Amino acid sequence: MVTLHITPTGSGTRDGSSAENAASIWAIDKMIGKAGAGGTVLLHADQGSYDLKYFLSITNGGAAGNPVTIKGVDAAGNPMNAEFTGTRAVEYSPTGTKGTEIFRLLDGADHVSFENMAFKNVQNAFRVGADVSGISIAHMQADNVQRFFENYASTGAMSAAISGLRIEDVDVTGFSKGAIRLQYDTHDVVIKDVHGDSERQDGDNFAIGIHFSGTVHDVLVKDTSMSNATDTIHSYWNGDGFAAEKNVYNLRFEDTYASGNTDAGYDLKSQSTVLLHAVAEDNKRNFRVWGDGVTIIDSQSIDPHYRGGTGGQAHVHLAVNSNLTIINSTLIDDDVKTVAIDLSEEYARVTLVDTEIYINEAARLLKLSTGSRALNDDGSKVIAHAYDAALAAQLRDASGPANVVVIPAPKPPPPIYAISPETNSVTEGTSGDVTVSFSVTRDGDVSAAGQATYAVSGMGANASDPTDFEGGVMPSGTVSFAAGETTKTITISVNGDRTVEANETFQVTLTGVNLGTITKNTTDVVILNDDIKPTVFTVLDK
Repeated sequence: MVTLHITPTGSGTRDGSSAENAASIWAIDKMIGKAGAGGTVLLHADQGSYDLKYFLSITNGGAAGNPVTIKGVDAAGNPMNAEFTGTRAVEYSPTGTKGTEIFRLLDGADHVSFENMAFKNVQNAFRVGADVSGISIAHMQADNVQRFFENYASTGAMSAAISGLRIEDVDVTGFSKGAIRLQYDTHDVVIKDVHGDSERQDGDNFAIGIHFSGTVHDVLVKDTSMSNATDTIHSYWNGDGFAAEKNVYNLRFEDTYASGNTDAGYDLKSQSTVLLHAVAEDNKRNFRVWGDGVTIIDSQSIDPHYRGGTGGQAHVHLAVNSNLTIINSTLIDDDVKTVAIDLSEEYARVTLVDTEIYINEAARLLKLSTGSRALNDDGSKVIAHAYDAALAAQLRDASGPANVVVIPAPKPPPPIYAISPETNSVTEGTSGDVTVSFSVTRDGDVSAAGQATYAVSGMGANASDPTDFEGGVMPSGTVSFAAGETTKTITISVNGDRTVEANETFQVTLTGVNLGTITKNTTDVVILNDDIKPTVFTVLDK
């Protein structure tokens, strides 16, 4: 197997035969062709950044089962990210320079594997411009890009479909269009352990973390997250975590996460689409379904969040004539603005199987339109947790005789009080008084005002007595909590004196509360004596 070497500018004979005779980056396509099937091209990552103002065309490759591997390494040949820097504006702006592409894969660039690279301030790290097969992208980082990877036909090519694509272990921070876009008849795709965060780059029109269009099919997306896709330039704010258009099919998501997007976490027009262990959180519409045959299994929708534009926030939103099945999943939030299941477009239908819905007492569980229905399979159970049982009854009424169980949402537990710390100590001093403080905390339902009473008592063999405290009485009192308050302070004043005595101990006890319970009611305090017994000298006459 042939191994060849590349540095940013090349060195020695520049034939790529060794690190000392490395080819320049501009000879990469030639080196790929020279390495041939099963060969390796090493990008020396410790020789400086690969600063490019123009893209690198790749027209050579390997063979099925014997790809050419291009990877970043250090001087010892160990994996190290080779850094590519483009001309994109360092601080993103929709009017700023979009930047350069880095790798453009054209006709002939089949069975090529790219590993261990980092991209900064580029338009696309990878763009496929013609029909190719057997492409692998792994162990990558990208920062401030328009897109990390896409296929878009170059001049003279009718399409840029990819047969056999794997993208794995990639982190993309800062994108204005998306992390990955696939289109044409691309198929047999695995996207695994890919994480994208747009960092709120806005204004590049229709930001989508991972986007499938054309007739893309047979795709697995696994262990992947897309966050914060942002697009506020239209009256309806776009920006999706994952999106698939209507002719896409055989699409599967496993253990994926979409969060913080200004529109949908998952926006699915595709057919034969399954989401397993999917989590959508903090998107305007966590799951937005347009097509027929989408199934969500063992998944969660958490706290949808409207950030702006037309439309409202919902756990699930279905378009006209769409059909969705949700199995063994949970929808949960406590926002009055949320619609749990939005079927306000005509003839939309959702089938719920063993699914739980938790909503605020003032929120809408269901929103219906002409011909829209919420159903659940015979024998399955839908549990709607609502403070107002009438809200959950909307779902029962819409489902006819369906097996819908209404359970009042559990109220928070009564407040629980505790005093801390466990023990304390104070040095009494010789005059005046010193103070020692304690925290009284409460958890649970703290929506109402509350009170806790306390008292001080002596304890142990050397117990404190009233003379040890201000005013000559054992302290006691009440701490009052306003609604929402969780912490108050008790302060005890201890008298100082010049009496030589043993250390003394007292105990502060929470004696009662007006509502709730006490879990930790005592704390012990030692008054440390700091007086010294005078030394008596006897003078003897001789």
